[in-house]
Amino acid sequence: MIEPKNDYDVFYNTLHIRMASIAELMNIMSKSVNKRWKIDKKREEIMFQKLSEEEQKLVLNDGKKIKNLVFDDVDEDLSTNAKKIMSDLAHRHLYNYIMSMNICEMGVVSLVAFFEHFLREILGIVFKVKPEQLKSGQKDFSNEELFKFQSTAELKEAIIDSKTRSILRDDIDDVSDYLKKTFKYDITKNKRWFELRECIYRRNVIIHNNGVPDEIYSQKTNYSGPDYRLNTNDEYLGKCLFAFTECSKSLCIFLSKKFPSNTLET
Repeated sequence: MIEPKNDYDVFYNTLHIRMASIAELMNIMSKSVNKRWKIDKKREEIMFQKLSEEEQKLVLNDGKKIKNLVFDDVDEDLSTNAKKIMSDLAHRHLYNYIMSMNICEMGVVSLVAFFEHFLREILGIVFKVKPEQLKSGQKDFSNEELFKFQSTAELKEAIIDSKTRSILRDDIDDVSDYLKKTFKYDITKNKRWFELRECIYRRNVIIHNNGVPDEIYSQKTNYSGPDYRLNTNDEYLGKCLFAFTECSKSLCIFLSKKFPSNTLET
């Protein structure tokens, strides 16, 4: 967070707090998964000690495969207890892998939603400072809609809200083009831009395609890997949080200088 010196800083801090809440939630949920992991592991260790030396070797050998999420070719010459250990081991590793990924995917979806809200708020500030920016592509209200507003200020808020939502309905690359064309701000020059951009396209496939890369994701990110669910882990989410922090901060600094707005002292 930063000491707020203008209206843009207020919304940057709000975004920062929300991103911190994502990190904290991920930490809490990861601890819950790890707690379950430790309980299951302790039970397996007790069962393992009851096996013969030969079976312990077989279990250890097949366990290495399972830890790498390879579940085929597991030795069949095992006792009931040994097979139970293998079954529990497979379940534990799958549970940890899937749950950890689900948690991080939730974080990605939330992060992009918070960022879009942040963009809508700071663009709203710009349009209040420079209402002439609203001239192109603004919504036309019907007479019936106009009579619902109690004041011109309320109408102005509605126009700004409509405009910002219209901008953010576009592809993130279109948003980037809008910022460059309208405000002369090139967000693509930020060294974290491509990480932020990839995260937004990943959010789309998480929501619409169960995290599996589709044609749009592949084209936009130059992805050429297999059509498997993308590995969205805590390390990846950490990089995304940093990328969104850097890009949002630089955008705030630019807009606050180009379109000053400070109602904090009024």
